[in-house]
Amino acid sequence: MMERVFIATRGEIASRLVAWFKAQDPPVETVTMFSEVDAEQPWVDEADYSVYVPGSTVEETYANPSRVIGAAMDAGCDVIHPGYCFLAKHLGFFQAAANANIAVIGTSIPRLAAALNRGHIDAVCDKFAIDRIPSTSDLSETDDGIAEAAQLGFPLYVKASSGGKRVRVDRIEDLAVAIEAVRIVAEATTGNPAVYFQRVVDDMRTLATIVVADQHGACEALGHVDSSLRVDYRSWVESIGEGVVSEELAATLIDKAKAFTKGLDYAGLGRITWAITPRGGVYLLQFSPRMPIGYSLFEQALGVDLIRTQIRVQSGQHLDWEHADTTPKGHFLQIRVMHMDPLTGERPEGEITRFDVPEGVMVEQGTGIDQPANGLTDPLLCKITVSAPTRQAALVKAHSALEKLHIEGIPTNRDFLMQLLSDPEVWSGRLDTKTLGRMIAERQHPH
Repeated sequence: MMERVFIATRGEIASRLVAWFKAQDPPVETVTMFSEVDAEQPWVDEADYSVYVPGSTVEETYANPSRVIGAAMDAGCDVIHPGYCFLAKHLGFFQAAANANIAVIGTSIPRLAAALNRGHIDAVCDKFAIDRIPSTSDLSETDDGIAEAAQLGFPLYVKASSGGKRVRVDRIEDLAVAIEAVRIVAEATTGNPAVYFQRVVDDMRTLATIVVADQHGACEALGHVDSSLRVDYRSWVESIGEGVVSEELAATLIDKAKAFTKGLDYAGLGRITWAITPRGGVYLLQFSPRMPIGYSLFEQALGVDLIRTQIRVQSGQHLDWEHADTTPKGHFLQIRVMHMDPLTGERPEGEITRFDVPEGVMVEQGTGIDQPANGLTDPLLCKITVSAPTRQAALVKAHSALEKLHIEGIPTNRDFLMQLLSDPEVWSGRLDTKTLGRMIAERQHPH
């Protein structure tokens, strides 16, 4: 039984969590947190109470375990929900919260530790014949990585072992700077500065499968979402349903996802990201033991409540649905509109003077009109989810929704998204992880 929950995140997921807990019977009291830059955001006032946390950067506030736990204790909360980012898989945060006698919605500490242990993951993959893209072990604090990089070959990614940050390196001269950049972000946001190298595979698609496992051995795999249209680790468009994967590939991914999750002895909600090569190779890229950023796409397409499911399995209850109950009917697209110059990636400071959203589709807003936007505010302005009987019809519907979306005062990727949805590679389904980067490069250096 929860009496008062602390929402340790911001943006549209904070609004969604507040609404969910308020809709319970009886309602659960909600407390949101906010930093200096988010003081006037709409989700702050949607909760029953709100708490100011000193600081302006993510590292000082939303990703700061001691400040979050201190604010939750001061607000009299007995549970924390970290949403899908920042602290959702920060092992030190879970441990500190347990020491403060506050529950965190996610998974147990031993299972989180196992899910973040790359050596353990490799052993599970070996046991169940699940392929992984070639990579190195975690580098020590004093290792410059030159020998490992030379053996793996360039180009490669320097990746945070705990996830959430990666840098592509094409030349050995750039290796040291990349390692330091990834370490700094990883330490600040997850408490784990460990990094490793992974070979770059450009001509691949990325697919995501949601897994849910209870504490009694039941495990279900949901999906599969194409997340190939991305820059670095941030997806611009995700799709699920008709035309995304063949029946044969879907069955393969379900079998591998269940075997991996059970082999990991995981209980909770998680996301497996797969790399699919043109010749049909299937490789496990990453397991993220938390709610996915595209949770609402899964919910709308599959008819499941992932917040309810996450809480049920953590509290020791049984899963009460099966994979057969969650087959998507039609095709679903989720479009992510962000504050950014799409050609440079920069986020110039400004104020949102207009924010008109389309009607007839699902829109989740992370901010609103008259709100500031800069390099410290949440870049995700809104998510638009559409559905249609076929993939092409969904693309047309999403394009129409973007035409009716009007955000003024700051640069966004809205116009670029409209071009992306009309691109021949995207329209035909021949897209991969190079598609979005290619389009950006073509517009940066037009012939």
